Amino acid sequence: SDRKALERELVLRQSRFDAFFTGAPAAMFIFDDQLRFVQVNEKLAETTGSSVAEHLGKTVSEVIPEMVDTLQPILESVLTNNQSFLNIEVSGTTVNQPGVIRDWLTSYFPLAGEDGKPMGVGGVAIEITDRKKAEAERDRFFTLSLDLLCIADFEGKFKRLNPAWAKTLGYTVEELQDQLFLDFVHPEDCEKTLAETAKIASGAEVIAFENRYRCKDGSYKWLSWKSRPLLEEKIMYAVARDITESKQAIVQLQATTAQLARSEDQFRGQSNLLQLLIDSISDGVVAADENGNFVLFNPAAENIFGLGSTDTLPDEWSGKYGLFLPDTVTPYPAADIPLARAIRGESVREVELFTRHAAQPEGLWIKISGSPLKDETGAIKGGVVVCRNVTQEKASQEQMQQFAETQQRLLQELKTRQNALDEAAIVSETDPKGMITYANDRFTEISGYSMGELLHRNHRLINSSYHPKSFFQEMWLTLSRGLVWKGEIKNLSKNGSFYWVDSTIAPIFDTSGTIIKYIAIRFDITERKEAEERLGKLAAERKAEADSMTQQVLKLLGEIKGAAQGDLTVRAEVTNDVLGAVADSFNFLIGSLRKVVTGIQNLAEQVTSATGESITNTSQLTQQAEVQATKISAIMREIERIVNSIRDVRDVSVRAETVAQQSSHTAEVGGMAVDRAVEGINGLRLTIASTSKMMKRLGESSQQIGKIVTSISQLASQTNLLALNATIEAARAGEQGLGFAVVAEEVRKLAERSAGATEEISEIVGTIQEEISRVMKAMESGTLEVVEGTKLASEAKTHLNAIIEVSREMNALVQNITRASAKQTVSAEEISNSMQQVNEIANTTAQKGSDVKASLDDLSGSVEKLQKSVANFRS
Repeated sequence: SDRKALERELVLRQSRFDAFFTGAPAAMFIFDDQLRFVQVNEKLAETTGSSVAEHLGKTVSEVIPEMVDTLQPILESVLTNNQSFLNIEVSGTTVNQPGVIRDWLTSYFPLAGEDGKPMGVGGVAIEITDRKKAEAERDRFFTLSLDLLCIADFEGKFKRLNPAWAKTLGYTVEELQDQLFLDFVHPEDCEKTLAETAKIASGAEVIAFENRYRCKDGSYKWLSWKSRPLLEEKIMYAVARDITESKQAIVQLQATTAQLARSEDQFRGQSNLLQLLIDSISDGVVAADENGNFVLFNPAAENIFGLGSTDTLPDEWSGKYGLFLPDTVTPYPAADIPLARAIRGESVREVELFTRHAAQPEGLWIKISGSPLKDETGAIKGGVVVCRNVTQEKASQEQMQQFAETQQRLLQELKTRQNALDEAAIVSETDPKGMITYANDRFTEISGYSMGELLHRNHRLINSSYHPKSFFQEMWLTLSRGLVWKGEIKNLSKNGSFYWVDSTIAPIFDTSGTIIKYIAIRFDITERKEAEERLGKLAAERKAEADSMTQQVLKLLGEIKGAAQGDLTVRAEVTNDVLGAVADSFNFLIGSLRKVVTGIQNLAEQVTSATGESITNTSQLTQQAEVQATKISAIMREIERIVNSIRDVRDVSVRAETVAQQSSHTAEVGGMAVDRAVEGINGLRLTIASTSKMMKRLGESSQQIGKIVTSISQLASQTNLLALNATIEAARAGEQGLGFAVVAEEVRKLAERSAGATEEISEIVGTIQEEISRVMKAMESGTLEVVEGTKLASEAKTHLNAIIEVSREMNALVQNITRASAKQTVSAEEISNSMQQVNEIANTTAQKGSDVKASLDDLSGSVEKLQKSVANFRS
């Protein structure tokens, strides 16, 4: 009975197992110890595409050959090591479905016999092909989603994040992974973020929660959250969207809505003010209904087109208002006129055309922008255009182009001069600390250092230590005061040789007056300095020779100084040096002189005796002749003075006449020069005035450019706002609006770049206006100086005219004096000639007696002197 009970129990268990095995929702299978299928259920057969019978007795390689490399080691390990393998993912195709790749989640466990030894392997497989596809789709969505997706645990740590986080906050995904998300939340939002996290941890779902997250650059962005917990795994899934721009747009929209609400009542009563505004703006505004009838034509438009609103049809507008294509000759096609296009529903932007009429015979250039007028249903009811006079703007553009060309030419000239300077001079630049920041090729050539060896090195690199520290201290003191230093410096080249340079160093200042660098221009003077050194040495040698010669001369003079007192017995020492020949000649001269002195003493005694008598005989004759000659000489001197005076008067008058003529001619030339100077100054004044007008027009053009930039900036702001609105609408549309949101985002970025560009243009225009203002002031000052110069030149011309008149009168008077003095000179010369003959006769008589007495006196005196002189000699 026990046995039967056991058999019944076994049968019952077997039936239960068979029922479980057959009806299990998962694929189940059993391998024997040879790893052949011995039992499979219908689910496995359904999964592999084979029947149950087709599995039995077959190995894995025969049913699913692609998985044999993965499964065979696992099955063998289960049999050999009595080890289970759980949740193993495998992928591949089956024999009966070779083109279908399937994925399974499998588990394997050993089956033991009654003796406890492994008798086979049991396994369970759950097909997860659809789940794997879903996971792949999920991962692809997770990666490509524009929204911020993340998985975090209940402790507040990020476990997984998609790339959108990096794009939005600037961090890499790795920098955020496993970090507490509260570390990135704005301090003011931490408390409410903790509260929402607690709700999620308790099982609640959070929708539309907003907080601020810190970006890597330190800024914050608003995020809108939707989160759902997975309690069994203690994690939360969350999706966030960057709503920073939306928040800003909402705030802006709220402010705008509030402003509109406040302005609604005022707006109803401001139609007259609006009309006044339209009438007062500088741009022309023209509007017409759908039939081409004008409904608005402001005064500025009337000034541009020469007349106002008329009943003219659109086909006749071109002729009526003088509209031409940019060639200024061809009439503008009626269908292409901007207002006609706006009436047809087109938006027109910056269309340029030319208008010429009786009021503007030279014509005007205008730019027109317009758009259709629509009612609340979107139906076109007409069009409106804004016309802007750009004549001066085009002229300014041409002037700016000429200015740019001139600037380019000047830069080229400056570059040419720089190249010439580099060829001739040694040029370098240093910072305020003396570090080299630039050196030209001549510098590297003479110093022997390459450019790389010089740059960012202190200028002391080439210091030769020749100059004292005080030399460089004085140099730096001069430069620190903002002054130019000049001097000669001896430098040391890389190969150890020295070279001299004539240096000029000047400080360079920034706009605040601070020294930012020094520029040095040097010229090589090494050859000159070497020549100076050679000349110094040669001079020292010549000085030594001169000193030696001086000593020899002093010695010789000491030996012969007795001869100066009449001692003819002295003798000089004859040596072998330069003065030896001089001493020998001196000795010969002294000997000869002794002989001469002796002869003179004898002869003097004889002459003294003979001259005594002759002097007595001629004394009386000489006295009488001298009295007569004296009287005649006195008369001749008086006559000569008269003649000379008359000649002087004549010569002076001739010179005065010449000077007067030259003065008159010079004054006339000066007058003509002053006239030319006045004409030149007047021309300069006109040129400055014309240039001033051109600069004024350039300033007005720059103001027009500023207005254009402002308009562009406003358009960029409006475009940005529209892009924000589009982003908000895309967010409301959900996934269907993602593509549109991307486009809106790009539009917003373009608007931001446009706004940034307009800001840069505004800064440039501001700089141009400042430069124009300074030029205008300089021109006004120059004009005042030119006017003052004109006045001074006119006064000079008046004085020169007076000088010319006086010079002419003086010239006439001097000519009369010259003619009279010439006649007096002729008469005086005749009297002088007659007296000259009388004087010659008297002089002859006096001279003969005087000559005889003088000769005798001289002879007597000479003899006495000779005797005295000879008496001083010692022979």
